Amino acid sequence: MIIGTVVTNSHIARAKVLAQSIKMHHPEFKVVVSLVERSLNPEFAEFPFFDEVILCKDTWKGNFDQMIFKYEAWEACCFAKAPLLNYIFNKYKEENHVLFLDSDMQVLAPLDDLSGRFNRSSILLTPQHIYKGNEYDNFKYGVYNAGLIGVSRSSEGQNFINWWSKRLERHAYFAEYDTLFAEQKWLNLVSAFFNDVEVIKHPGYNIAGWNFNERQISRRENGQIVVNGEPLYILHHHGINEMENNVKSEDFVKDHQVLSELTTEYVKQLNDMGRHRFSSIPWGYQFFTNGTSILRASRLIYRNNLKLEKEHPNPFHLNNEFFGQYQEKPENIEQPRKRRITKRRRIRWSKRRRKVLMKKKFKRLFRMRRKIAIRKRQLALVLKGRSKVTSRQFKVALNKRRRLRRHLRRRLRIVILVKVIIKLGKKTRTRHFHLKRSRTI
Repeated sequence: MIIGTVVTNSHIARAKVLAQSIKMHHPEFKVVVSLVERSLNPEFAEFPFFDEVILCKDTWKGNFDQMIFKYEAWEACCFAKAPLLNYIFNKYKEENHVLFLDSDMQVLAPLDDLSGRFNRSSILLTPQHIYKGNEYDNFKYGVYNAGLIGVSRSSEGQNFINWWSKRLERHAYFAEYDTLFAEQKWLNLVSAFFNDVEVIKHPGYNIAGWNFNERQISRRENGQIVVNGEPLYILHHHGINEMENNVKSEDFVKDHQVLSELTTEYVKQLNDMGRHRFSSIPWGYQFFTNGTSILRASRLIYRNNLKLEKEHPNPFHLNNEFFGQYQEKPENIEQPRKRRITKRRRIRWSKRRRKVLMKKKFKRLFRMRRKIAIRKRQLALVLKGRSKVTSRQFKVALNKRRRLRRHLRRRLRIVILVKVIIKLGKKTRTRHFHLKRSRTI
């Protein structure tokens, strides 16, 4: 079996720890590393656990500079997975099984279980979650995790690699508005497009921060690490900087004691491999040929403009000022797709608009009626002999009139009630009631 991984210079320490963990359990396995850089780092030649280190541009046929300019560093690593699988199958023809692992993974037990799975399947995938309760993450990041993918030498396996590689040439970037999450969401279609696909639902594979809450890691008396009672094979140290901070928390250590021990040990191995020294190395494709750093806006403009691709096959010879002249044009800026305006939607909008207009009209009419009524009252007072009526005098007169109306209404109600009671024959009670209410009035 061959195990492949993809790194940049800043993640060499992670690849070293991964290769060391593989060789510890399977010295016969070959480890092939694809380096997404302009030139090889001499550090790889000094490390004995790498069987082959190859530049990513040598695994892909075509204008690599034109293609890689469209991606950021982590997006380029996502793109490089499919070409690496294709390269391994073409070069190592005696090998029938290839397993891809992210560089931040660690093998903690022999992978004999995978050999049986490879014999009965052409494609192996690991889901993000194997228990219910976290379905929302699947819609956002994809059903399967691209950090662990297995492919066997077969027609279905080769068709999958060719299809995936073709899709990642232009669509391995992260764009939330376009429902893309680099290379990962394309794996949602694999089980529908290809046969001999096996989904590994074993809890011991691809354990990471997004599924810690559904998998309990513990250690048996003999020292074996298990997950929900099953052996732990591969641990995914995704977001190691955040995990390193979590380990310092006492509450986290109490809830995840074994996981904290594994994380602490992994961080120590990274530091021994020169983690901080490598992390400061900038990405080789981050700069133009004149030495200036490439802005993300320049990458987006070049990605979305086919005319620029034809006119400038090597965009690294350009600069940010050149792409700035295209940034002002809205058709060259990455924008969300416009909503399709259907006939039903237009009818709905027109009805809403009519309702709003009718409300405004009724408000205007109501205000006009109030003004007319007030002016009529003012004119009535003027006609009675008062030539000048101020607004304050008018308000006082209006309040007096309202009080009189309320008083008359109360008297009228009492009189009607008394008449009803008299008709019923309760004369004594009605007289007393009438006198009592008349005093209060």
